[in-house]
Amino acid sequence: MRRAALVAWLLAGEALAQGRPPRVVAPPPPRVEPVVVSALGARFGVSSGQRLLASTDRDERLRGVARLADDDSPEAVEALVRALDPGSPLARDDRARLALTRALARHAAADGPRGALLRAMSEALPPDRTATASMIGETAALGLAWRGGPRGVEVLAAIVRQGGRLGEVAADALVAHPPASLDALAGPKAPASADVARLLGELGDLRALPWLRAVVRMDDPTLRAAALVALARLGDQEATVVARVFAASGDPRAMLAAARALALVSPGEARPLVASLLARPASRDDALELAESLGGAALVAALAPITAGGTESERQRAVMALGLSPGPAGLDAVAAQLTPGPLAPSAVLSLGLARGDAAAHALSTALAAPERRALAARAQSVRALSLGAAWPDARGLSDDSCAFIAAARGAPLPPDDAILSSAQLASAVALGALARGPAALAALDDRFVRSDGTVAHALAVALVGPSRAPTSKLWALAEERGPASALALLAVASRDEPSSRRRLDAWLSSPDPRARAHVVMGLARSRDASWVGRVAGAYEGERDPSVRLAIARALLGVDAPAARATLRLARELDPDPGVRVAARGHRATVAPRGELVTVVGAAPGAALIVERPDGVALPVVVGADGLALVPGAAAGAGRASFAASP
Repeated sequence: MRRAALVAWLLAGEALAQGRPPRVVAPPPPRVEPVVVSALGARFGVSSGQRLLASTDRDERLRGVARLADDDSPEAVEALVRALDPGSPLARDDRARLALTRALARHAAADGPRGALLRAMSEALPPDRTATASMIGETAALGLAWRGGPRGVEVLAAIVRQGGRLGEVAADALVAHPPASLDALAGPKAPASADVARLLGELGDLRALPWLRAVVRMDDPTLRAAALVALARLGDQEATVVARVFAASGDPRAMLAAARALALVSPGEARPLVASLLARPASRDDALELAESLGGAALVAALAPITAGGTESERQRAVMALGLSPGPAGLDAVAAQLTPGPLAPSAVLSLGLARGDAAAHALSTALAAPERRALAARAQSVRALSLGAAWPDARGLSDDSCAFIAAARGAPLPPDDAILSSAQLASAVALGALARGPAALAALDDRFVRSDGTVAHALAVALVGPSRAPTSKLWALAEERGPASALALLAVASRDEPSSRRRLDAWLSSPDPRARAHVVMGLARSRDASWVGRVAGAYEGERDPSVRLAIARALLGVDAPAARATLRLARELDPDPGVRVAARGHRATVAPRGELVTVVGAAPGAALIVERPDGVALPVVVGADGLALVPGAAAGAGRASFAASP
């Protein structure tokens, strides 16, 4: 087994040394001699674990994996390696293979487990893989980076150079678990590779500087471009000098690399270069990405034509970038887009978030223009929420715009015959109350209790806070599977009443990931500690990263063995970087009074679902102007995460 693994590493190294694209050859399945299990080993679970692995029942097979994983004896590890082999009886059981991969990750420094994990990485290849199978491959790579030692880093480095999907998986694993030594990536004998250069930039390890400085002087333009951006990400001042040379070359690839590097180390020099790249259709998409982060008056002349002549996506991005301009020219160009149409959400958000006197003046001028006043008032409302500016005069605006402004300012709620008769008006009041805070949501809850139909879905925003609604009403709303279904599940799960427990556990295994995540979030508010084991158990086979993120957040700070074990597993081996960060203690924050706000656009009256940064799904009904302001949701270029109701 050791010899087979060494042969694989040597083959990859020989290919690299000869300048050929490396072909990582996984070692063949290990030749396993019959294991003589001692009486003591059998007594403590190895033989019983093997018997369970052979069961036809999935739960028993999973218990077999767990039993072997708890035993660090060579016999147990060997049994895990055999079980992960493609020819094993477990080859078709993705859930068991994922558990096996996680168990073997702790032993990745040994040849047998390392070879098994390397073979398992092929599971990450799309497109015909299931979500769980892809997790197996990504988890295997993380295991090699985490516990694989120098040999694990060597094989991952070779796969990074190979490129493609597996190269991305290997690079992500090394970012998650940075290597103690960079010799395999950037040592004196390490071959040059653009993919490795990009990885070194992400790692941020200054020991890579000599290698990158050598690569940036090579003849290959792709290599040089990747090394230049990596140098800039590491803060190397030499990147400025090299970028100036690249910028003057006339080569579009070199100019784009120079722009990316200068955006990091010298933004003032980057802006004119980005402006020139915006004029070239081939580089416009990348240049817009840079413009959205840079802003500045130097970009206005290049961005303004795109708002009229680009694709819809390009026009939206150009409007958002223009909002970062400190002078009147760019902001006036944004204000010109405050008319009904596809650019309206971006223009409202861009101008609403813009700071300074020029932005205030552009908005004031737009408010005075009858054809722009309605959308300018929306932008001024964004400004009031995000920057604490004055609210717009509501006179002459649509009913839902007036209702939103009034509720957000703390005015008394409209009478029942108004709020309970229109889903559009109810949604505006609910979102305004959400911007106001817990006291306003508590007042809204009374109206929610008395509502039904589409109005009930709109007023279900009240369920973000505690609710007095009958559990029967919450279950009815959840099972309608409409825009407020997820919030209703969160509310009923937070009560975790014994009479609801069986139904909640069924929803915890629902095919709908949003439903599963909201049950988890609700259970985390429960006073009954039994939820911890149920939620921790759900993590084991969860395929959707948004649900695993909800589980990690729910278990943070919980003093229970199941919670600690799940968080330890998530922070080391979860394929999603957001889940790993959450498991290490990062909590999502939601501004209580709407300092975060986004704008969504759709047909007037459309029912939408908008997700906040903490994962809570808010039901939203679009206003008469085709817009809705959603407090507490991260601002973006009018591209908030939302979905039409089922």
